[in-house]
Amino acid sequence: MWSTVFLALALLSRGDAVRVARPSPLRGGHIVTISSRVAAPRAASLVHMSSPERETKKRSSRLATIDRVKPDTETSAKEKVENEPIWRVLLHNDDVHTFDYVSMSIVKVVKTVSRKKAYKITIECHMSGIATVTTTWKQQAKSYCMGLQKMGLTSSIAPDPSMSQ
Repeated sequence: MWSTVFLALALLSRGDAVRVARPSPLRGGHIVTISSRVAAPRAASLVHMSSPERETKKRSSRLATIDRVKPDTETSAKEKVENEPIWRVLLHNDDVHTFDYVSMSIVKVVKTVSRKKAYKITIECHMSGIATVTTTWKQQAKSYCMGLQKMGLTSSIAPDPSMSQ
């Protein structure tokens, strides 16, 4: 009955004349006659009404709760780093820079290396022509390599053969 009332109010607000007849026993609805004040009367139409029990059943059957599963980003990021191969940051010998400048550059770019270790790396590089500054994952190795190159040193990266899978 309430949906019929709301329909009638909506039609009245448009300026239509509405007449509600008695309930139709065949279809369980009300017959509503709509006639416009300006135009000719429209044909009668059937408005379906349902009982309150049917409406609550419909509402409960149409409700669905969907829980989105959030991916565990920390775990997936850790797995990617753990499965990634280790890379070496290599320093190549040059006759341009002093020992102090090279060791200072290594300490400035690679924060995990101490001054003492940087000096040992510089000596090794001078003696053998190449030395490993540090080992890390590829993206960090690229970052260190670019930092050393910005300081004017010759450096490169290579996969660590001891950690090959």
